Amino acid sequence: MKKKYLFLSIVIIGFSVIFLGVLGALYENNRQDKQENNVPNETMEPTPSPIENNSAEEKSLALFRDLYHNDDIIASIVIPSIELEELVVKGNDNDFYLNHNIQKNKDINGAIFMDYRTIDVDSAKQINIYGHNSDSQDIPFGKLEKYQDENFFNNNLDLVLKTDQGNYSYKIFAASLEPKSYDEHMIISYEGEDFVNHVQRMRENALFDTNEQVTQNDQILVLQTCLFNPKQFLILYAKKVG
Repeated sequence: MKKKYLFLSIVIIGFSVIFLGVLGALYENNRQDKQENNVPNETMEPTPSPIENNSAEEKSLALFRDLYHNDDIIASIVIPSIELEELVVKGNDNDFYLNHNIQKNKDINGAIFMDYRTIDVDSAKQINIYGHNSDSQDIPFGKLEKYQDENFFNNNLDLVLKTDQGNYSYKIFAASLEPKSYDEHMIISYEGEDFVNHVQRMRENALFDTNEQVTQNDQILVLQTCLFNPKQFLILYAKKVG
């Protein structure tokens, strides 16, 4: 009986050795196949996505245009102090994106959009960008409300406009409250001394003003959103500085 158990034990051990040998050979062949075909091991870093792997700023907007299937995407705006970074579209008028989002779907919150009259974003004398606010929802341009506080205004003046050509730095130089959306700031065609006078008229009733000089050689960016109780418009004026 003991001999029978001894025989069975030897047979089981023999099969185990053969089985482990086969597994080892399969693993080694698989490892060599991966090396020969440049297949990464599981411990290697994953291949980054196209956006993560894209370090060229001028290509990023093209990626977003493909992602959203929208060639109207023309820029992005970044205001670090309020953690705002949003794409900007430009349509054929100033009405469409009041109630359509970046995917061109009907949306009461609309999109952040640039004045359609802007011909060349990179050389424009004045660029206007509009966005809705809401008294019941958290939407991007609602963050601009913080600029009604003088201390916040004075300490958070930087913003960046990113285009296909590059990134442009701006400094906010004034903020105002207007009773209607169409006012002096909606005129974007001035040049030379007329432009200087235009800027002066816009800042005459400023809520806050840094007294930064704006000359006829400067370029400005104007942001507009609405406020509630009372209903009016918050306007921020910024000068291109780089």
